[in-house]
Amino acid sequence: VKGGNLELEVEEWNTKLYASAISIVPEKFPDSDIPYIEYTSIKPRKLQEDYLSGGAIYDNGSFKTHLGYIARVSEYDRENDVLAGYPRWNQAGHIALDFSLTRKIGVMLDYKYDMLTEDRLTMFKTSYRFGPNVVAAMGVNIIGTNPDEESFWSQYENNDSVYSSFKYTF
Repeated sequence: VKGGNLELEVEEWNTKLYASAISIVPEKFPDSDIPYIEYTSIKPRKLQEDYLSGGAIYDNGSFKTHLGYIARVSEYDRENDVLAGYPRWNQAGHIALDFSLTRKIGVMLDYKYDMLTEDRLTMFKTSYRFGPNVVAAMGVNIIGTNPDEESFWSQYENNDSVYSSFKYTF
C-alpha cells in the first residue's frame, strides 16, 4: 500500500481541507519468499487498486462535521476474474456529524453512500461521560444495498448491529 495526503488548515474557519491518493499494488510474494500459487495451484490475476479522495472537516469543539468523497480510479473487471473481491467503495460520498449536546452527552451520525452500487452504511452512536475517564455508549450500524446488484456490502446486508460499549481511559 502506498499513498499520500495533503492537508490545508484554515484556522479562522475551524476547517481542514484534505486530498489524498492511495494505491494497493499487488506483490509477487505477499506472505514470504514462496509464491502462494504453489500451495493452491490457483493463479488469480492481481489488480492494482487506485483511489482518490478529498473533503473538508469543520470542528469548533462542541460540533464537528466531515464531508468527504472517495473514488476508485483504477480498472475493475469482475467478469473476467471470478476470484477478485468487490471494492468496498467505488464512488462514495460521506457525511459525519458529531455533537456534544452537553459536557456529558454526545451524539454521532455517520453516513456513507456509493453512487455506483447504491450501497449505504449508516452509523449512529450516543455516548454519556461519567467522568474524565469513563464513557458509556450505545449505537447502531445499518447496512443497505441494491438487491439487484452484487457488491462488497451485499454479503453483509443482514448484519445490522446494535451495540453498547463501556470505556475506561487510563
